[in-house]
Amino acid sequence: MSTARKLAIGATPAPTRRLAPAPSASPRTAPAPDALPTSKIAPRETSLLASDLQGSSFQTLRETLVAAVRAGKQSEVEAVLHHILGLAETARWSRDVRNVVTLRGQVRRLARRAAQTPTEHTALLASVKIQFDVVDQSLDAARTAMLTQHDADVDADTSRLLRDRMLDVMTEGQHRPRDIAQALGVDSTQISRALRALQQDELILRVERPTGDSDARAHWYALAEPRKVEGTSAP
Repeated sequence: MSTARKLAIGATPAPTRRLAPAPSASPRTAPAPDALPTSKIAPRETSLLASDLQGSSFQTLRETLVAAVRAGKQSEVEAVLHHILGLAETARWSRDVRNVVTLRGQVRRLARRAAQTPTEHTALLASVKIQFDVVDQSLDAARTAMLTQHDADVDADTSRLLRDRMLDVMTEGQHRPRDIAQALGVDSTQISRALRALQQDELILRVERPTGDSDARAHWYALAEPRKVEGTSAP
């Protein structure tokens, strides 16, 4: 038997390398109605590419996206979209309507530039358009919700201020709604709504009209508990 064959027989076989099993996919959960879409980027690709885009200007994002769409580089396209989704989510959580409006304008300009990119990869370009449409709709919904909440807050502040002014006027005695409206220079409809609210809070009550008053149709109101309104306790 040759020396080479003896060495081959006596040699320890090399260990077989086994590939680690692929991680099982986690079950998908349905996003909230107003949630932004989840980007279809592999975790490894996202961590590498997104880090390169942190702090990038929209000019850099535009150049990166246009070049990626033209070359059909889906991973780079997805990285830009993922970064924009993050910016949109941050703007929504900021509760600052100016941030949302500014970002929406930048995103819409970026979407128009991407749509004008000459490329053979039409399917990729169509996917980019869909993603931008979703982001735009989400930012528009956030803007509307913030403006609605702002209007509600302003209305609430105005109502509280009006009620406080009405209570100040009524410390002088019984009043009709039109008297209060004239004293404050406010529309009678607002006074009527505020009076109902004050009655519900038990701060005022309807009283009999004063002796000698000839207007039988008028309602008169007075403070229910003057000391409660003034913030002092009864002796």
